[in-house]
Amino acid sequence: MSGITGDLKKLFNFKYKVRNDSPTDQYNRMFMVKALLAAAFLTGLSWYKDSIKCIIPKTADGAVAGYAPQACWINGLFIYDELRERTNYAGYYGIPNELDANGTFTDGFTCVANPGNDQCEPMTKMFYLQFQWFPFFLAILAFLYYLPYLCFRYVNNDLFSLKDSIKSQSPNLDDISKNYFDRAINPLSRQNFKIVANIVIKIGYLLVNVLVFVFTDGVLNGDFKNYGTSWINWSSLENEDAYNYVDIRKFVKAGERLLPSFALCDVLEVGMDIKHTLINKHRFVCELSQHVLYQYVLMALWFLMVIGMVVSIIGIIMQLVGYVTRSFKFANEENAARRVFETLSIREGEYLSFIRKKNVPIYGELVRKLYHDRIDAYSPSGSSKRSSFHKDTHM
Repeated sequence: MSGITGDLKKLFNFKYKVRNDSPTDQYNRMFMVKALLAAAFLTGLSWYKDSIKCIIPKTADGAVAGYAPQACWINGLFIYDELRERTNYAGYYGIPNELDANGTFTDGFTCVANPGNDQCEPMTKMFYLQFQWFPFFLAILAFLYYLPYLCFRYVNNDLFSLKDSIKSQSPNLDDISKNYFDRAINPLSRQNFKIVANIVIKIGYLLVNVLVFVFTDGVLNGDFKNYGTSWINWSSLENEDAYNYVDIRKFVKAGERLLPSFALCDVLEVGMDIKHTLINKHRFVCELSQHVLYQYVLMALWFLMVIGMVVSIIGIIMQLVGYVTRSFKFANEENAARRVFETLSIREGEYLSFIRKKNVPIYGELVRKLYHDRIDAYSPSGSSKRSSFHKDTHM
């Protein structure tokens, strides 16, 4: 157990450092990825260790008792859809008290549907097989959250190469100025493409949150979308009402509605020997203890996904506002440095801001060089302005 705790601690170990993407992106590509991997790890342990246990009467053959849990794991378990919302029903959630009852009358009472009983409408079986593959599904969702960051690295390969350039022992200002601020080599069309692509990536994080939410809701029979609000409503009940599971109840537990911890399983017993051929159908009530863990894991993921949507929307707004108000970002700069920023495109401004966060001395030298290349070179009184620039940048 200490080893498992240590692995989870390492998984959520965050090291603070200045990263290339924004904090809103980091929530999705770091925190959500780690949360989903931790969820896959925990449910994977349950998948590996927990087994299905069924109530098998003594009248059943001993051989059936031996293989019934494995057969139920393979075939899946079910409850009746018509009994899911019956809060005034006594018994296990979604399971009739008489196990042979497979239909309901118009008044809601259960009955045995057969060709001779036209008034008994057959009920619909709802199967649950998520326990077979759910840890793998969560791992795939984690990859989806990381996918926009792979696109980010591809689109912003210039920022990563710029980072390597300014980390060297003696950065070459001429190469930096030429490769990133010379529009003959780095044209505005390419820069504008990266600006648009970064906005699309921000939207991509929002789409990933929405798609993951929709996918999860789909594999959980459409019961995940309201799971968080149902859990909040259920948790506000009195203890006796909240945890009542066999008597007549006023409210169905949110976790049971999502993934019931008790369900039915049909097992067909078929055998033959020299004298006899045996065909017998058994129906058992089985427990799925792994679903209890899934209920808590999915409750946490529901809130994290909703927060992820909000964070992604904030990220999109911040990105757009940052581009629109770019001219105000450097209002507090010295007069000469501000004049340099006025000559830059949006992407070039991002380059210079990036350099300022990573290496302040190189930033100052590069601003002076850009002032000389873009302002002094085209000014009739360049020498006097150059001296003014040095005076401003050393204040």
